[in-house]
Amino acid sequence: MYSYSYFDGDNTYTITIEGNPDDEDTKVFVRIGNTQYDTTVDKMKGLPQEYRAIAEGALQDARKSSKEGDSEHQLHFKESYTPSPPNYTPAARFGPGEEIFDRIEKHMQELQQRLEKLEKLQEKVLEQLSDELKKEESIDQGTKEQKV
Repeated sequence: MYSYSYFDGDNTYTITIEGNPDDEDTKVFVRIGNTQYDTTVDKMKGLPQEYRAIAEGALQDARKSSKEGDSEHQLHFKESYTPSPPNYTPAARFGPGEEIFDRIEKHMQELQQRLEKLEKLQEKVLEQLSDELKKEESIDQGTKEQKV
């Protein structure tokens, strides 16, 4: 599995490639905000034009990474055997990283709100400090004038 994230200032793009990037049947997931496109390598031309170039770039990077053995964007999963209890049905699968991406996106929005609150608080503190300094300057100026 290969995963790439891009940010262009307005949108965050996540491209996930499940399988061998040289195989035409490998699944490709392109997610922009809350919209997701599911396709395969051989049908990427069906993606909307504005996302196709980004997806093709990610595919080329995945092909390069697979040939070089680069693990920066490649996620490795080791298969393990865990016996299932009787009458156990596995949980339904969801798209790659949807749940995690949603949690990250929510967390980023919360951090953005906190940052905006801190910036407003900083502005208030700076205004109060500026007012205090002006008061002290006028007091100092008044004291100097009385001495003269």
